[in-house]
Amino acid sequence: MRYLLCVDGSDAARKAIQAVERQITPKDELYILHCWNDPLSTLEVVVLSMTGAASSAELREEKAEWERLSRELIDSVAELFVAEKKLPPENIHHVSVQGDPRSVVAEVAEKHNIELIVVGSRGLGRLAGLVIGSVAQAVLATSSCSV
Repeated sequence: MRYLLCVDGSDAARKAIQAVERQITPKDELYILHCWNDPLSTLEVVVLSMTGAASSAELREEKAEWERLSRELIDSVAELFVAEKKLPPENIHHVSVQGDPRSVVAEVAEKHNIELIVVGSRGLGRLAGLVIGSVAQAVLATSSCSV
């Protein structure tokens, strides 16, 4: 089975990790995904660059820092599965993608022929989920595999 485990460091993601730990076997493959948004919007980058408030080098450093943090999160989750002998390291794939998880998760699942997506849900309820936007709901609506 090919699992896609979506992580973000939240309590809901920890529960998703635990759910995968209970199900996964050493023959399975695990793709660990962390989506991150650039902390600055495109408009903010243009304004900061034009006004001289931030150089392109500073903006590149900021992006590199987000990429590093994303890799560290994925590495720490992967280490759990290896340390507990749930999976051999060669069956764990690290995926760090800049973008909105509401669209990225389905794209990654399709690209890697994922059979089951595991994503945490904060349980916001219907109204809060509509107002704030639920990643889990979007993944359910856009994915072609089980969630």
